[in-house]
Amino acid sequence: MSRWIVPLRAALVVLAMAALATLAPRPAMALKIGDWEAVCMAPNAITGEIQAVEEAHIARRPYPPFFGRTQRNEDGTWLIEFNVLAMNVYKVSDDMKKFVFYHECAHARLNEGSERIADCEGLKHMRQDMAVSQELYEGIAHTYLLISRLFPTGGPCEGDPTPLEATVR
Repeated sequence: MSRWIVPLRAALVVLAMAALATLAPRPAMALKIGDWEAVCMAPNAITGEIQAVEEAHIARRPYPPFFGRTQRNEDGTWLIEFNVLAMNVYKVSDDMKKFVFYHECAHARLNEGSERIADCEGLKHMRQDMAVSQELYEGIAHTYLLISRLFPTGGPCEGDPTPLEATVR
C-alpha cells in the first residue's frame, strides 16, 4: 500500500501547482463573462502612471462573505481578487459580478478604501458602459442584503433612490 503514497503525493503536488497557476494574478481579464470583458485602468499609487490592474481568482472561505477585494502592492500597482467561491455559494448573477468589477476598480482608480464611494463610483462607471435598469439595481441591492449590507453602503448615491428595505425573496 505504501508504494502508492509517493506517486499519489507527486500527482497531488502537480494538481495543486496547476490550480495555483490558474489563480495567479494576471494582467486584467480575470473576470470575463460571456462576451463582456473589461480592463480596470488605475493610476499607480507611487508613480501616477495609468496601468492595467492585475486580477486574480481566489477561493477563500465565503464566510464572512466578500466577493472581491482590491489591494495596493508595494510597487504602487493594484490587484483585484475575485472570490469565486463566495460568488458560487451566493449564486451571484453575471450582472452582480460585473458590478463587483466596477466596485473594486473604483477602489484602485480612486485609491480609496470607502465602501460607499466604491459603490457609488462603481455604479456610475457601470452606467457609462452599460444600461443599468431598475431590475439590475434591485438585484445588486438584494445581493448586498444577502451579506447583511445595504446598497449603496452608507446611504444613497447622488441622484439614486434610497437603499431598499431589507427583503428576502
